[in-house]
Amino acid sequence: MKAAVLSKSGGTPGFADFPDPILKNDEKLVVMKTASIKNLDKMKVAGSHYDSYQNFPTVVGVDGVGILEDGSRVYMNAPGGVMAEKVAVSPKWMIAIPDNLDDVTAAAIPNPAISAWLSLELKGKLKAGDSVTDYGRYWNYRKTGSSNCTSSWSR
Repeated sequence: MKAAVLSKSGGTPGFADFPDPILKNDEKLVVMKTASIKNLDKMKVAGSHYDSYQNFPTVVGVDGVGILEDGSRVYMNAPGGVMAEKVAVSPKWMIAIPDNLDDVTAAAIPNPAISAWLSLELKGKLKAGDSVTDYGRYWNYRKTGSSNCTSSWSR
């Protein structure tokens, strides 16, 4: 299969042939549609992240969107790299994507959503009863088809 392959830490990933994934335990085969590129991906390639790649050659990328054998679309995170035609992923690292959400948006939402959540939880030290104006979550929930957020205010 074709993949974005990194040959050494700090190098530039290249489009190359790479062995097909071998499924282990409960893993499912995901045919990739799209993957996001974010600072985490760049830091792992550069070798400057605490979880940088250690074994080479390796497929790069940590998350993306693909299709399972039954045709369902999933967002997933895979430690073995996702910028490839196919990826082996455990179901615990997958979430179904609503029909009204396109692949590119589904791949892009988690990075800003998790960044906002971590900022509020860790830096903001929010606790039960605190109030925040939460425009980002409202937008994210609308894009993902969730009806859990009916206001831009939350407690």
